[in-house]
Amino acid sequence: MLTNPPFSDNTKRNRNVDDGTKRAMQQREMALRDRMLASDRAAGQLIDINSISTFFTPLIDCVVDQDDGVLAKILPMTACTATSGKDERQFLASRFWIKYIVMCHDPKNINLSQETNINECLLIGTRRGAGEGKPTTFVNLSRYPLNSDDARAIVAAIRTGTYGPVGRAIDWPSERIDAGDWTAVQWYNGELALAAATLAERADLPVAKELYEFGPPTQKMGLAFEPIDGNARTRDEVWMFRFIKEELRQRLTGEPEERWQTIPLERRDKNVRQEERPSYLDEQGWTLAAQRMSTTSSRTTSQYCSRQCLGTAYIAIRTKTKDEAKALNLLWNSTPVLIQLLSLRSKKAAYPKWSINQLQSVRLPADAREPDLVRTLAAVHNELAELEIGRLQYAADDPVRATIDDATAELFGLERKTVAEWRNLLSQEPFMHNTSPLDD
Repeated sequence: MLTNPPFSDNTKRNRNVDDGTKRAMQQREMALRDRMLASDRAAGQLIDINSISTFFTPLIDCVVDQDDGVLAKILPMTACTATSGKDERQFLASRFWIKYIVMCHDPKNINLSQETNINECLLIGTRRGAGEGKPTTFVNLSRYPLNSDDARAIVAAIRTGTYGPVGRAIDWPSERIDAGDWTAVQWYNGELALAAATLAERADLPVAKELYEFGPPTQKMGLAFEPIDGNARTRDEVWMFRFIKEELRQRLTGEPEERWQTIPLERRDKNVRQEERPSYLDEQGWTLAAQRMSTTSSRTTSQYCSRQCLGTAYIAIRTKTKDEAKALNLLWNSTPVLIQLLSLRSKKAAYPKWSINQLQSVRLPADAREPDLVRTLAAVHNELAELEIGRLQYAADDPVRATIDDATAELFGLERKTVAEWRNLLSQEPFMHNTSPLDD
């Protein structure tokens, strides 16, 4: 069976029908969900009546032959990476051997569907049977086929395991696939996928939220604060990091662009309680982690500022001292952290966005706040603070990135040589160049 579910909620679909038809469709879908829950609860629990796409996997499982059925399904990349899709991934892995997941890493050729501009991939699976315990092969194409000859070359490469200019491949253990870890889809170089997965599994490296407190969600900023006009002075002003523009973020240190103030009581938004606002002022930080980036132009993943700030594109991370903030900023701009962040991409591989929960899940050295270490890292930060950092496509030869990694590698329990190899592979990733590997 070949399927290409519409991955959008029902709002768009419902615009094209009258209210009576919409109610009839909803009743039909709810009845179908209830029947599925009664006959196969694990399948029925995947269905969300607000999204027609969630019906496809349970119905596929019903229709595809239980012994030797074959499934081919077009998925958005986010279905392989997002936390919200984990239950569906685990369900599919429990019913099928996910044999291949094919993804194109040409930044200008990212989708398989019409009228979409998000990264998409092709899942190919068979009933588990003889595939029990076997790995999934992630096929990372240099380009989707432009003609029948290209298609035949890709098929031949997959069959023989010899890829050449067609792309690369990595076998992902069945244990990871069964657990819902399909993150290898994001990487052209399989070694980086393995590096990111290994870091994420390191129990000796605590997640960031165990070490630091993170500031308020950026979506609350516009509800609780407003820009200050002109040079007016207010008692409760706050400086805001608003933009990730390349020209503003070329160094470890940066400056906020705007002054904001709390919205007066009479104009407060009902979604933000008045008592929350003063607490936001107490949640400012000297180091702020970016919530989004461009893989082709962004230089840093966090910024240090000598004054405490909040952000609408950045999350403040609170530390006790400025030196601790500098040490954190150095760690957050290291290659091990960058690889972890880039393994949490969603709709677009070239424009990752991260929730506060994803930022909090980044693994950092356990002794990141140890006083002697803080002083050492802060001193390195001071030496690098005003030096320009290059784009990721130049990471292999970037002296600032090399110095950051040399200062932090051992703290992650890694050899400097290993991190340098990761940095080199990172610089070769197609989404860092915005070009297909075939264009080199």
